[in-house]
Amino acid sequence: MPIAPEAHQGAVRQTWRAALCLAAVAAAVLAAWHAAPGQAAAGRIGIPLALVLAGFAVTRLATAGDGRSVVRTLAGIWAAIALWGLPAMVTVILAVLLAGVALSPPADLYGQAWTALWTAAGASSGELIKEGVYDPATGQDLLMHGWLTGVAAQLAVGWSVAVVGLRRLGLGGRIAVVAGLGVLASLALDVTMRREGFDPQAFYFAPPRAWPFLIGAVAALIPLRTPPLAGPAVRIGDGLAWLGLLALPFYLWVWPLLAFPRLMLARPLTGLETTAALAAALVLALVTHRWVERPLRTRLRDRPWAALGAGAATLAVVGALAATIYGLDGLPGRAPPGVRAEEADMNRRPPLSTACHTEGEALPPAAVCTVPAGQAADVVLWGNSHADHLSPAVLHWAESRGLGVRQATRSGCLPLLRARAGLVDPGCVRFNRAAVAEWSDTRPRVLLVGAAWTLVLEGTPGDGADRLEALADELTHTIRTLRGSLGPEALIVLLGDTPDYGFSPARCHARRAFLELDTARCDVAEPDNRLMARAVDERLSAIAAAESGVIVYRPWDALCAQGRCRTRGANGPWYADPSHMTAAGGAAQAEALARILDDRVPDAG
Repeated sequence: MPIAPEAHQGAVRQTWRAALCLAAVAAAVLAAWHAAPGQAAAGRIGIPLALVLAGFAVTRLATAGDGRSVVRTLAGIWAAIALWGLPAMVTVILAVLLAGVALSPPADLYGQAWTALWTAAGASSGELIKEGVYDPATGQDLLMHGWLTGVAAQLAVGWSVAVVGLRRLGLGGRIAVVAGLGVLASLALDVTMRREGFDPQAFYFAPPRAWPFLIGAVAALIPLRTPPLAGPAVRIGDGLAWLGLLALPFYLWVWPLLAFPRLMLARPLTGLETTAALAAALVLALVTHRWVERPLRTRLRDRPWAALGAGAATLAVVGALAATIYGLDGLPGRAPPGVRAEEADMNRRPPLSTACHTEGEALPPAAVCTVPAGQAADVVLWGNSHADHLSPAVLHWAESRGLGVRQATRSGCLPLLRARAGLVDPGCVRFNRAAVAEWSDTRPRVLLVGAAWTLVLEGTPGDGADRLEALADELTHTIRTLRGSLGPEALIVLLGDTPDYGFSPARCHARRAFLELDTARCDVAEPDNRLMARAVDERLSAIAAAESGVIVYRPWDALCAQGRCRTRGANGPWYADPSHMTAAGGAAQAEALARILDDRVPDAG
């Protein structure tokens, strides 16, 4: 938030000091969340608190105008916002890009440049949402936390225009009413989106995030009588306010300093390493404030047009640098051939993904997604992306026996037929019901049903045991419905969980190979989801034992031994990210899958 001018005294100045104290608290809890990702409550507190403070500051600025023209008033507000946010943000973006040129392999630098470009534009949310739920435990992007500054900037620009416009129309007394109505509308949108299963969108986008910002706006419109501070309270308040001045640069530095070592080490940081990263972030925040922020604010504070021009020019330079690195594919000439081959192999998707794996509600067309073309769909692969990545093994088995394969998979969609317990959204249910209706007519001989069970369970609110029980109930209902539709002869194969990790094994291999470090820790590792996956697989086995014509295939049997799992083979990397497998990873399971299918479909030929 902009610093109160020195001429402001008494209650006004104390109000700004209190806001800076809260900024220090917000930065601290956000840092705690990123340093210890299990502390999700810190994120639920820190993000709204940061947006409340942004709404408070912008509203105070927008209501302090002196009757100047709308353009000059807005220029003054936006210049103050730019001087507060841009220096630290630009410094961190440049540091990430330049460090990446020296330390990151091409694919990593390519991705960082793309995110840097959108972060500089204040619109990284739209790109980061493609990665799904915001998770500091598995986040690969060094600038993923920049979405929050972008959302705050979007809200600040829109709300400042609204406030100045209302005042210009003589409706200044209605600003609080408009803000209050905005709080209710945004909160209703937030709740509705989460209830309908659009959690990532509710998290990343500005409209469902506007309610804390507007609460801050309402607070800024309430006349405050702040009593003077004395004694220890002055020292404590001044200390916290000073830390509040460092809040934004500290927040911006924390995540890259935590994430980069974790990505290189391919493991969570120890307590000592985390403490060192936090201390380094504080030092760099102090350096950024002392030698970047303060000089720029001193020179440009009373020159709004110059501040806006400098900000726009700086963002243009940063954007051009990021776009150049992105356009040059992350400067691949820096990497040896082995690293470039690794990065190319991790992008090889399963053979039916492009045509038969969808993000929408419409079922992929049977004519395109049945292999070989024109053949009956003897084998069906149904579920989400974790079913999709097993398709090479399914195709290998079916092709050797002259069977046709039909795939219909949808991202993030568990193969369930009821929208209960928050496990699936209504769009997913519509997709699944359309699929079952199709197969009721075609009557496949084998139906493979798979999903990222543990990922969805971990992302669903509530007690773990209750979520698992709900999954078992819904999956049992789905299997019984399928049995009624497909008849008693069809074999239903429940696909167990794929091992997943707190890092991307292939990217880990490429990073360490690029820096000429040992890659063994990337190639054989202990999965993060081992406990939950064991519980899920036990439930799947219990369902299979209780329902006729149902068996279970466990990827762990093909990939793991004694609690540790391979992540690559002679055919290249098996993982495209922490949990999704490449075409090679799916093919590596062909023999294990064939064994269990041959036992139950001996006359497939």
